[in-house]
Amino acid sequence: MIHFIHFESSDRTYFGLPVTLINSRLSRWCNLSKCSWLLFCFSNWNVVDTGYAKYQGNRSFENTVAYLGIPYAEPPVGDRRFRAPLPLNIGRIEAETSGKILNATQYPDFCVQGSTGAGDAGGAGTEDCLKLNVYAPFGAKKGDNFPVLVYFHGGGYVYGNPANWPFDGWINQSPNVIVVSVYYRLDSFGFLAVPEFEDPRIGDFNTGFQDQIQSLRWIQTYIPSFGGDPSKVTINGQSAGGGSVELHLIANHKGEHLFSGGIVQSAYRVPTPTPAQQQSLFAFYAIHAGCGIGSVAIQVACLRNASISALARAQDAAATSGLTYNAFHPVLDGKIITDYPSNLVIKGEFAQVPLIVGATSNETVLGGNNFTQALQEAFPELTSVDLEEFVKEYPLSEFESTSQQFQVATGESILICSREILGGAYAHATKAWTYRYNQPNPTSGSPAVGHAAENWMMFDGINTGFNGTGTFTPMSPVEKAFAAELVAYWLSFVRSGDPNTFKLDRSPTWEEYLTTGNHPKQRIVLQQPINNSKTNANSTSRNELDKKPLHVRREMSDADKKLLKSFDHPPKVDPFASPKDGAHEDIQVVPPTPVVAGAAPSFLSQARDNIASTLANATAYAVRRDSSALFGNHSRNSKWVHVPLIVCNDDWASLCRHFYWCQFDRATDCTSSFRCGTIQDAIHEEDIHSKTNFSTERMDRQPLCLVMEEDFNGGEDVVFGSGPGGEGGSFWREVNMDGFGNGEFEMTTASSKNSYVKDGILYLAPTLTAEEIGSDNVLGNNGAYIYNITGCTFNETAVNGGFIADPNGSGGQVFDYGGYYAACSATANTTAGTIVNPVQSARISTLMNARSGSGNGSTKYGRVEIRAKMPTGDWLWPALWMLPVNNTYGPWPRSGEIDIVESRGNGISYTANGANFVQGALNWGPSPQLNSVSKSYSWWSNKRVPFSNDFHTYALEWTTSFIRIYVDTRLHTLLEYRFDEPFFEKGDYPQTIVNASTGQVQALQDPWADPTTGLPKESAKGRWSSPFDQEFYLIMNVAVGGVNGWFPDGQGNKPWYDGGADAMRSFAEAQSQWYPTWPENLDDRAMAIDYVKMWRHCDGN
Repeated sequence: MIHFIHFESSDRTYFGLPVTLINSRLSRWCNLSKCSWLLFCFSNWNVVDTGYAKYQGNRSFENTVAYLGIPYAEPPVGDRRFRAPLPLNIGRIEAETSGKILNATQYPDFCVQGSTGAGDAGGAGTEDCLKLNVYAPFGAKKGDNFPVLVYFHGGGYVYGNPANWPFDGWINQSPNVIVVSVYYRLDSFGFLAVPEFEDPRIGDFNTGFQDQIQSLRWIQTYIPSFGGDPSKVTINGQSAGGGSVELHLIANHKGEHLFSGGIVQSAYRVPTPTPAQQQSLFAFYAIHAGCGIGSVAIQVACLRNASISALARAQDAAATSGLTYNAFHPVLDGKIITDYPSNLVIKGEFAQVPLIVGATSNETVLGGNNFTQALQEAFPELTSVDLEEFVKEYPLSEFESTSQQFQVATGESILICSREILGGAYAHATKAWTYRYNQPNPTSGSPAVGHAAENWMMFDGINTGFNGTGTFTPMSPVEKAFAAELVAYWLSFVRSGDPNTFKLDRSPTWEEYLTTGNHPKQRIVLQQPINNSKTNANSTSRNELDKKPLHVRREMSDADKKLLKSFDHPPKVDPFASPKDGAHEDIQVVPPTPVVAGAAPSFLSQARDNIASTLANATAYAVRRDSSALFGNHSRNSKWVHVPLIVCNDDWASLCRHFYWCQFDRATDCTSSFRCGTIQDAIHEEDIHSKTNFSTERMDRQPLCLVMEEDFNGGEDVVFGSGPGGEGGSFWREVNMDGFGNGEFEMTTASSKNSYVKDGILYLAPTLTAEEIGSDNVLGNNGAYIYNITGCTFNETAVNGGFIADPNGSGGQVFDYGGYYAACSATANTTAGTIVNPVQSARISTLMNARSGSGNGSTKYGRVEIRAKMPTGDWLWPALWMLPVNNTYGPWPRSGEIDIVESRGNGISYTANGANFVQGALNWGPSPQLNSVSKSYSWWSNKRVPFSNDFHTYALEWTTSFIRIYVDTRLHTLLEYRFDEPFFEKGDYPQTIVNASTGQVQALQDPWADPTTGLPKESAKGRWSSPFDQEFYLIMNVAVGGVNGWFPDGQGNKPWYDGGADAMRSFAEAQSQWYPTWPENLDDRAMAIDYVKMWRHCDGN
């Protein structure tokens, strides 16, 4: 029996259902035979037919559809690596799809990322990435002939993810354009070059740039299917994207008319080397990838067979190999890029189309302290005479530091002067408009208007991160109004070739850039109302002569021109030299105190609504339509929608498995919430819930069964058990004071002052040991003081119950009394320099339940979800993490460790990532000295808001092919690590090691290999998940300090050194420095946990 429930808040209806409120989730209903007849018509509303395939798009606004991840070329994988893109094989797609509607409702995997040089490691992403996103008005169809904007993202040709620059808001504001954002190959995958690539059998030059060209060709052919006009295509980009647009303007497109206008934002003009000048870089890269032997053809063949992680390591090494700029970028190939860009512009050999070009007020992508030395290192072709001229043009007296002097000089010549070059050339040939963007990014922490500042305003408050990540900061009304003005200018230019035709009424006329007449070189200054005025009636954007408030002259000096020309040529730097510090594109390196009108606005703390759902009754329920679930980054157009459901019967299990209508962030047990009789499976599907910009791999093929659920509403006896050893509880208190292998300064207790439950919240709180025994006894000032901890759990947690091989060589085992006393007792003695652990805290785990065989304390392949609020206070170290139950592959880290989240309680000004950062990581390796955590960790930042301000949901997703860790939503992914090759190969370990016991050199053995086959134990099943293929249990604790490097020496006011024998004493004696940073209220000081849930795949695999 089917019940029909009407849709609310509808302006239009279809068979009693509102056209405006149907979303792409409902297309999945068409797979269910009992209701497909009802919803057959819905699936076509957001579907576009390109002629070779049909794509289902996403509704993020009532007037906007996004078609995400549409391929425009053949996958550049296998033998196609380092080769030009092939046009899409239409016949292949037709044969593979057989007329089926293809899912284009989620962002695709981004292209493999490189390192920014700012401490992160590259390698995230996929090679099969030649795709694009099309944003179109709802109902757009062939023949509408809407003008098209094509956007190439920035990132120094090294990193970037188009999902971080969403355009659905642009379409919502102006539903009469089409916008396309393009994924193109990056770093070595897109710009590897060596002279032998002249032979196409070996490789091709500028494959990443050729990807962009191929995307424009696809647009020429297929954009009409989306309602676009291929004769009205404007190309746009910022930074490296702006540099790409500049290259397209001068590139040899062989007579193809691929675009009709251009917008260049802060063009990042990297040196344009010849392939010969890249030869030493190629050699460096090949050696680091393990392919440095033989001819170039042999080395390239080896590189084609190398793993992504091996190439990522090699390109990351190249990024810090002594080159001032990112190593891999466009080269002079003689075919597409035939001469230096500035030469071609000066000669007039460029596409004569209307142009917008501009920069921010305080552009720079470089940093340096010694002015002349930094210039000479960056631009070796500058002579001593040139350097003297620069010193005259940029006298130190005009700046506050030599660093600022260098940043302004290079920023003007490299980034800002391109505005004058292009603006002047295009003013002569066609039409041009130029701008100076003068609004700071409020999350940058600086009043300067640095590189990429406009991205924050134009794309919903985006804060781009590393490895394709990004966050969004809520915008104030005045910021939204200013953003609307910017978008209107841009889209007016797209629609008419003039930014004024369709500008907002409140916006000033943007004067054309002219080199003659009464108003030469007029540019617009783009800036929101001063003092953050709440009135949106008027804009403070205005026109001015093209001169910069601080230092830019109306005409470029000879020094500027020399530097600009020098910048066309690559620096002559040995890539094998020692690393140099350098800032890269999209990282804001700005003069410290420029003159900027207006103050940076204040904002609400970063927050994004997550999906909310409400369950009604046994035959119907309601779901809040929140586009953040479908479109990634935005919470808009929330409506309550009633949908038809089948009554409770045998189909309920199937229904729940096909749909995930339960609230994702609470992971509700789908079936029990619907009260569907005897169905016991805990189904936790994610097939259509979250359409994010991360991996397309999901957990929707395997139902998940609930292992444990603790909401802390049952009191401490339920949480910790009522027996003397905590029997019967969800968690077990570990009692120990040996530092847990990290030299931590706390002891963990079973005391209810350190772990307690109050009002449905679990608190893990650190306290001072001095409150129990006095500070003199802690330090041993009254003579030797022995502290024995109550209820020590050494026997339960030690390997083999605390028994070790007899050191006397008897062949038997003896109890480890040394380990026992280290874990259960401490002596304060001033002579020996020892003290009692100065802090007491809590560490609780599910270990006992995991060992009991009850099945409710551990998981292998599944999901863990914890809603928690981090503690605040200097040197606090909260952690939610997992260890293996049985150490299948041997002691740590052979058997692995999963860190769902770790943080530091220090304030947000702490230079080593304080309370506004969290980290996810995997620890693995054949020995502690060869722990490979550096290859599998990542940070997530809330920018200005510490994670101690509110509760957040920390989630682990774990399958046989990947581990993903994120905060609140997959858009906030901390770590996504794929099991795409054996971990022993991922580790890139040395072939031999020295045996610490014998001193003999021996071969390093793969600890995860089957002794009989030599292959990973899961390889027979086509998996590479070892050691993450065994049961893990959960640990939650608040540590304090330590000597393992988690708190780096020299950062903040750290009062101890990790290598010092008196580290703990130094920490304790500095109590007057750090203890005042701990909140006085114990609840505020603690890590607070709202709930813990754990699932496993129901089939146990």
